[in-house]
Amino acid sequence: MSRKTLLDMTQNILNAMDSDEVDSIGDTVESLQVAEVIRETYEYITVGLDIPGRAGIIKLDASGDVDLPNHMTVPSDVERVEWVRYNGEPVEYKDPLSFVIYVSGRGTGTEVDTIANLSIYNDRDPTYYTSFDDDTIVFDAYDLETESTLQQSKTLCWGQRSLAFPMEDTFVPTLPLDMFPRLLAEAKAACFVNFKQVSNSNEERRARNQKVVNMNSRFKAGTIKPIDRLPDYGRKR
Repeated sequence: MSRKTLLDMTQNILNAMDSDEVDSIGDTVESLQVAEVIRETYEYITVGLDIPGRAGIIKLDASGDVDLPNHMTVPSDVERVEWVRYNGEPVEYKDPLSFVIYVSGRGTGTEVDTIANLSIYNDRDPTYYTSFDDDTIVFDAYDLETESTLQQSKTLCWGQRSLAFPMEDTFVPTLPLDMFPRLLAEAKAACFVNFKQVSNSNEERRARNQKVVNMNSRFKAGTIKPIDRLPDYGRKR
């Protein structure tokens, strides 16, 4: 199967349900409903999926608050942070408990993080980080002599961004080619249940078979499957 636009898939499903033909996803209420099911199915099958082109360089947002000098925020469209560098040096992730234990043993040369109530160094760049809420990243240090808070421009991270799905006729979902059959099959099966109140056993079987195929396949250019990348000590969203 070739990559299909949102309109192509909507027309395919409408034809399978013996519904009215359309030239745009907005032509009828039903065509819009079908397009919405396709989007929901897409979001479902891509949750946590390591899709090539989705990963890239990420900058963390600075707090801009001198009372939170060691706090930074993950951009809202980022789903997962793989690794973090600050000022050119790698910063290692610690789970929250390990992070708390690590910084609790500090003495001189520290100040208190007023939010997390932890001891942080204020005379060096950070070497460790954690997150307590999956949105804010808390670092173990910052250098007060050079900056009042950690700076966005000094961060260099790698992670996965969420995938946009505009409701446009020409939109082509960001998916590996071999996953389009699964997207279409699962969306078609859902539409039969939602709009016709009947199951489509053929499409359900195709969706299950395609899911198995996708789990055992590799992406182009030799990219390994996510499971093969373990162990992964990065922060996950």
